Amino acid sequence: MTNDPAHHKPEVNAVDEKDEGKTLKVIKSLFGNFLLLCLAIVLVLFIYGIWQLKDRHPDVGLELQVIHSEGAIQAGFAALPINPQYYDSWIDNNKNGTFEEGTDFYMDLNENDQFDAIWMAGFHSNRPMSSIHDTLLASAMVLQVGKKSVALLSLDIIGLGNDQCWQIRKEVREKTGIDHIYIISTHNHEGPDLIGLWGNSKYKSGVNSKYLEYVIDQSILSLTLAYQTRQMARITLASDSSSAIGLLQDTRPPYVVDPMINILQARAISNDKVLGTVVNWSNHVETLWDQNLALTADFVHYLRKGISEGVVDSSQTIVPKQGGVTLFVPGAIGGLMTTSPELSIRNPLTKSFHTKPSFEKAEAQGYALAKIVHESLSMDHNQPFFHTTLHSYQQPIELPLENTNFRLGAYLGLIDRGMTGWMKVRSEIGFWQLGPASFVHVPGELYPELAIGGIEEPTHADYPNEALEVPALKEAMPGEQRWIVGMSNDMIGYILPRSQWDAKAPYTYEQTKAPYGEVMSLGPQTAPKIHAALMSLIAGGEEE
Repeated sequence: MTNDPAHHKPEVNAVDEKDEGKTLKVIKSLFGNFLLLCLAIVLVLFIYGIWQLKDRHPDVGLELQVIHSEGAIQAGFAALPINPQYYDSWIDNNKNGTFEEGTDFYMDLNENDQFDAIWMAGFHSNRPMSSIHDTLLASAMVLQVGKKSVALLSLDIIGLGNDQCWQIRKEVREKTGIDHIYIISTHNHEGPDLIGLWGNSKYKSGVNSKYLEYVIDQSILSLTLAYQTRQMARITLASDSSSAIGLLQDTRPPYVVDPMINILQARAISNDKVLGTVVNWSNHVETLWDQNLALTADFVHYLRKGISEGVVDSSQTIVPKQGGVTLFVPGAIGGLMTTSPELSIRNPLTKSFHTKPSFEKAEAQGYALAKIVHESLSMDHNQPFFHTTLHSYQQPIELPLENTNFRLGAYLGLIDRGMTGWMKVRSEIGFWQLGPASFVHVPGELYPELAIGGIEEPTHADYPNEALEVPALKEAMPGEQRWIVGMSNDMIGYILPRSQWDAKAPYTYEQTKAPYGEVMSLGPQTAPKIHAALMSLIAGGEEE
């Protein structure tokens, strides 16, 4: 045997080359598999996104729906509970309104080793409810004039998307034949999330699917019951333009407030009993603010209680018991119309003032509103009527979804929203007239300057000198009483004038960051499109 190293070198190189070849094949195979995996993931995400964005109601077009009628009035009312039927409670040990594992703990009531939370909507994510203070309601009114009918449904929730509104509508129409249905959310910040933005993180929906289906079922039943119980009635319309000015404030510039309270009350012709009352006011339902963890309808609960049961004690009657079903429908609440923790509210019964967010403050506000409603209805100049005309115009509209975060949320399923085209959503507006009153319905949080005037063109705005939304809606509306009803048949966020739009630095009104309204809006084209479409409906109504 030779010890010459050169004699063995070719043999070693041959082995190394074989090993290197195998290694390269393995690397290529792994890389190829990795690329295939990446491609599969991209394909799955693409298919999921396409499926998630599909139109939920392809049979619903953009055609204007119109009804006209004249005759005697029939009215029916109903109210059903929509509280969650099951949830796990928890203890907020550090009192910050946010669930933190390791600091806070939950009670596993069904012993399934997981936190079955009901996430509360508004303010911030990761705020699960811990208890129930009062009953959330699906409150319905059906008005029939001659052979045609309109219905209002008021839900004690932050909002309901247009897809879910159509789901309710279709079933109710099959059961009742109601012509036009307006589904309105009170925009309650102390109830469950039904939009998807307030789960246990920014990246997880807060919607409980079983609870959503329960709300839809109760809504259908409430509208059906209201239709079935309608009877001959007379209507009284009333309003108050100033008494509620101290119950709210505008917390973001420009400072424009619409304190108007509009009231519609129906009484049975057979016995003069109150069947129901509808109250319209422009304020956020968030008096209890962000640390409250008890499910509640907020001041709306006490408004309803004050009207139906009265505001009384052993020594005085501030509001007599009236009975019936009360619906609260918000007005132009954008901007932001709110009862902040700095605002003091006086309880008309106890005469005490309440500033810090509490149920006592919510009660004071609700009772104060009930007092205004009662006094407005008691005015001698109110003229009840039992025979009138009804005109109603419902218009589905297509709006561009320009908000990047909303787009991503819709694509990932955080927001359950179908599309009618590439990043286009179906929403809706409405306009109807009942005798001397007219009603405009908008699908979100309308800035009050769009309702009553006061649009500005502030320095540093992204679209200077583009005040497109004129005249103000109430200036164009006909009738002695004019209602703006927000959060109707959809929840698209804030609707603000294009000339005030500001998403790019430097910011308007010396702000240090983009205003919240822009962050929570579909985009700068939303208000001009909605305003123009509403002007067309109003003009069409005036020509009839």
